[in-house]
Amino acid sequence: MSFVMCSPVFALASTKTYSYKISVPAHLQNGREDTGRYRGDVSGSNKWGVKVEKSSEGSGTATDFWLEVASGKNVSHYVRAYEDGNWYKKDAFESARNQKVFLTAEDNYDVGYGYIVSGRWVPKNAKNV
Repeated sequence: MSFVMCSPVFALASTKTYSYKISVPAHLQNGREDTGRYRGDVSGSNKWGVKVEKSSEGSGTATDFWLEVASGKNVSHYVRAYEDGNWYKKDAFESARNQKVFLTAEDNYDVGYGYIVSGRWVPKNAKNV
C-alpha cells in the first residue's frame, strides 16, 4: 500500500489594473478616460475602484469619480478620491452589468480652472487591489 501526499496549491485572484489620465475641466464639468473597460457579468455589489497617483490640482485635493457607459449615463454613484496612495472603492448599479464602462471625473468644488488627474483604476473586482 502506498500513500501520496499532495500539498494544496491556492491561486490568489489578481485583478488587472488600468492606467488613466483625465483632463478635469473647470466649473464642475466632467472629464472621462477614452478607453473604457468591459465590466463583465458581475453584480452591482462587485466593486470598482480608483487610485489617484498624481493631480496637477495639488497635493491633498480631491476628485470625484464614477462610472458611465458610452452614452454618458451614470452606472455608479461617485466616490471621492485623494492623492494619497489609497484605493477608493464603490458599488456599481446593476445597469453596469455586461457593459463597457468609462471612468469619469469631476472636481469636488466649482473652480475656474481645470487640471489633470492620473492613476490606476479597475472596473470590477476592486476587493483584490
